[in-house]
Amino acid sequence: MNARLRNAMKAHARAEFPREAAGFIVQTVQGKEYVRLKNLSGRSDQVVVCPKSQAEAYKKGEAVAFFHSHPNLPAEPSEADRVSCESMGLPWVIYPLNDYDGSIKFDPLITITPSGYQAPLIGRFFYHGVLDCYTLVQDYYSRELSIELLDFERDDEWWKKGGNLYEENFTSAGFVQVNDLQPHDVVLMQYYSPVTNHAGVFIGDAELKSEPLGFALPGSMIHHASNRLSERVIYGGYWKDITRMILRHKELL
Repeated sequence: MNARLRNAMKAHARAEFPREAAGFIVQTVQGKEYVRLKNLSGRSDQVVVCPKSQAEAYKKGEAVAFFHSHPNLPAEPSEADRVSCESMGLPWVIYPLNDYDGSIKFDPLITITPSGYQAPLIGRFFYHGVLDCYTLVQDYYSRELSIELLDFERDDEWWKKGGNLYEENFTSAGFVQVNDLQPHDVVLMQYYSPVTNHAGVFIGDAELKSEPLGFALPGSMIHHASNRLSERVIYGGYWKDITRMILRHKELL
């Protein structure tokens, strides 16, 4: 990474501080160039890339790396960074920077590359759209059942903005509503929301093939609630009370 690219990323990170900056390093005829991307996120610790700015970046050349800053955040890549790096299939470049008494200081640049990393099903951090309740369902079905589920674009807190994504999309994702409950069924819940907005997977008394659970927990469900670690819980009580649908994938009928 040459000084010109590092300085361009630093300038962008400083300009966006305390929000995260993001951009692509693209390969042009003249060489590598840093292209800024617009961050649409309303949160300072999150990047939601503007599709229009992403399309404009692609016009300049082939994207060879993705950059984002870590303003007042831990220097090391987050779990969401590692998962997104795998999904994008590009190296990720991170510049940590902090405000020390009004003076912004940069820590050394960090680069991670796709290496096959997978977030654990149990104990993963929450990051909407990357590591949330639906991605946990997707990852469970992929790792445990070799069933690949469709992904759906979703804004953070879509259920507060008139959305009803689970009920509108479960059929196109390959599920049907059932009345009984079996291992691998998806449990749809209404979790502090006007509509169904949360999903878990009932695993019953089963172990996971893809990772050890450590101890038995009969009649259990795995799920990932907002701003909590994903977990395995007994399916009953509160979780059963807020359940609105039980879904079964068509390949399991």
